[in-house]
Amino acid sequence: MTTLIGLIDGDDEAPRLSIDPALASWQQSWGGLFRAVERGMADASVVIVVGVWHPAFAATLLAAARRRSLPVFLVPTNSLTTWDWSKHKYAKLALSPLLRLASRRINAVVVASSGEATDMRPRSFRRVVVVPHAVRTVGQAAPVTSGSTRVVLFAARVAHQKDMELLIDAVALLRRAATVRVCGDGDPAYVAELGARATRAGVDVEWLGWQSREQLLHEMSRCSVVAVTSHAENFCHSAAEAAAIGTNVLIVDRILSARDLGESPAVSVAKASPAAVSAELDRLLDAQATPEDREKAQAWAAEHWSLQAFEARWAAVLEANVQI
Repeated sequence: MTTLIGLIDGDDEAPRLSIDPALASWQQSWGGLFRAVERGMADASVVIVVGVWHPAFAATLLAAARRRSLPVFLVPTNSLTTWDWSKHKYAKLALSPLLRLASRRINAVVVASSGEATDMRPRSFRRVVVVPHAVRTVGQAAPVTSGSTRVVLFAARVAHQKDMELLIDAVALLRRAATVRVCGDGDPAYVAELGARATRAGVDVEWLGWQSREQLLHEMSRCSVVAVTSHAENFCHSAAEAAAIGTNVLIVDRILSARDLGESPAVSVAKASPAAVSAELDRLLDAQATPEDREKAQAWAAEHWSLQAFEARWAAVLEANVQI
């Protein structure tokens, strides 16, 4: 039996896990939380702790310390990278000695990208393994559409972290005009600020707001390029989902999963500057994906990002660390 203990941040692109409410409650007393963890471990052969900066993390390791033969795996969900350390920095620095001590009890850390593995602190964990997330659009037929010429899709929360400013500035430099279509929303004042920036730059932006899964898939299949220009991103699901149906995708190199996603034949990686992004967008907009290109990208995604591939990687991690 595997026990999952912890929380996952509520990012709109993150996968969700169902967690026992007794373990996920921030109002839970330390005694009650510890007892809940102990009950969860009673018949467990493996413990997987999801996330770091929450009480269940400490309670789990305290309980696991009493059962030294019980393997413990940590899935940090980006919570040990430079970007996350910068939030509530001093509180986390104060807790870092405890985290280094806890790292001795963890058999392996399972991260979603090679960038997360190299950017993670502390570096005292015994083993770090990269297991990319499964992608929901693998094996899913894209809607049959006529396509939209010279449309760059931005599918994400409209927030400073996503750096839509970079995309607007890059589109303004294109040799031939293109439209930016936005599937997402954010703070109205920030959205208005971006709209004004686009107007000054002469960039046409269509604001579609949040879309259903079906409508988002439709937009991904009929645009020319899906662009991701974030300051910080781990395994980028919007990029992977678009690539899995064969749509051309452009991501910037500061995304932690840039090297991993860039192995897909549908994904191009550019430096995070307006000139570099614009140059790569020009190339992709002029060379629309052919049916053969889409089939090749879909086949690659089925091999690497399917649920079966995800399960096989996790099975390998467990087999290497656990005697069940």
